[in-house]
Amino acid sequence: MRTAVFVDAGYLYSAGSKLLSGNALPRSSVRLDLDAALKALRDAVDASSPFASLLRIYWYDGMPRTGPTAEQQALADADDVKLRLGVIAYKEDRKVSTPSSSLTSSNSRATTPSLMPSCFQATKMSE
Repeated sequence: MRTAVFVDAGYLYSAGSKLLSGNALPRSSVRLDLDAALKALRDAVDASSPFASLLRIYWYDGMPRTGPTAEQQALADADDVKLRLGVIAYKEDRKVSTPSSSLTSSNSRATTPSLMPSCFQATKMSE
């Protein structure tokens, strides 16, 4: 059975920061270990059923006006990942992403909170 995993990066960062600190932190103050996160997602698929195999991880994220971040480019180059980017826009004092482009690599189930603490690290913001 082929399994696709869908990741909403904004939600992942928000939920991960809440697990670490009890509050939603700005994305700039949280670091995601991409290798650990992708491994945890792949492992979750493998553990879901003896017949499961990963089809692809679809990673949805907002792209800054300056273009894809280094993290987003790394995701685009990762095996089994299809990066789908939207443009970050502001609407009524909140950020929203609108579909824009996708970057693909050359070559589940819902994410459970248990994988997040091992993938995230909070960093102290300078004042």
